Amino acid sequence: MGGWAFGSEPFRALTSNTFRMNGFIYDAIEFLRKHNFDGLDIDWEYPRGPDDRAAFVSLIKELRLAFEGESKSAESGKLILSAAVPASFEAIAAGYDVPELSKYLDYINVMTYDFHGQWENQVILTE
Repeated sequence: MGGWAFGSEPFRALTSNTFRMNGFIYDAIEFLRKHNFDGLDIDWEYPRGPDDRAAFVSLIKELRLAFEGESKSAESGKLILSAAVPASFEAIAAGYDVPELSKYLDYINVMTYDFHGQWENQVILTE
């Protein structure tokens, strides 16, 4: 959920209100189970500053707690929780508390595909 076009504002609106965030979490679980998904990948591009950093950890932590609680009554097993994060040091330092996030995530998907692309005019071959 999220991505480049989604941006930060919907995540800020979601995490700024505990009631709204908890509603989202329980709706997400219902949706994931109804459509037989294995889990949820959060792609907040990009949290900036201490408030966003703390809000992102809070969202991930609450999702983890709800997934674990729900799995005790689900026959399908525990839902997977992952996050897509940038590869650049600057973006990570600006908004990601990696040690805290890693406590709650099953997988961290590092978006390394932005290092090279169509904007380059040559291919560099390495041996």
